[in-house]
Amino acid sequence: MKITKQKLFKIINEELSTLSEGDYGEGSMAKNQLARTAELATMIGDMIQEDTDLEEWVESKITKANDYLSSVMNYMRGESLSEAWKGDAEIEQTGEYSGKSSEELCAMKNKLMKKEKRTDAEQKKVRQINFAIRSKQKGPKFGKVKC
Repeated sequence: MKITKQKLFKIINEELSTLSEGDYGEGSMAKNQLARTAELATMIGDMIQEDTDLEEWVESKITKANDYLSSVMNYMRGESLSEAWKGDAEIEQTGEYSGKSSEELCAMKNKLMKKEKRTDAEQKKVRQINFAIRSKQKGPKFGKVKC
């Protein structure tokens, strides 16, 4: 098979441009995208004040981006979303905490957390309270509990 100089030159240039772009695989691309996402999030955050009234579609996009990144984080940590949603296997998903408000639950949790040492039963209560609080908060049902 014969190849023209022009075609060979074109192929070499394409390969060189690929190498100069830092084609190190999908991880490299993902890191670049995440860096840009962080930049955009910071820029948007700087544009929004506490009293800024955002259109619903804007709020929805921010929520969706947060949910997607949370899903990836859980996957990368080795937990699937379904495992994260199930919570602790020892904890009943319903019970004495289901009828309490978030404020009541936070007060109960804070009281337990102030103790220097907690028994296993008290630690289990903290996890149950965290689960109940997560079930009441908007957004992902895993991760840091907001009190």
